[in-house]
Amino acid sequence: MNKEMITEYREKAIEELNQLSDERIKLLLDFIEYLKEKEEWEETLKILRDKEIVDSLKRAESDKKAGRFSKWEKIKRNV
Repeated sequence: MNKEMITEYREKAIEELNQLSDERIKLLLDFIEYLKEKEEWEETLKILRDKEIVDSLKRAESDKKAGRFSKWEKIKRNV
């Protein structure tokens, strides 16, 4: 979808939202929250299926446990 279509969809959604009863607005909010959470889980699963990312995270955790890391304050000063 292009940016122009997204803008149009957002405007239409707001227009429709303004015509809903108070009870329906609550239902809509619940559905929006469900969709947001579903999208977040889908992204999490996508990351967990990526062997390269998972291996990198495991190495980072191992490095942390072994004390092979730098404190953010030290890095920040050198940037």
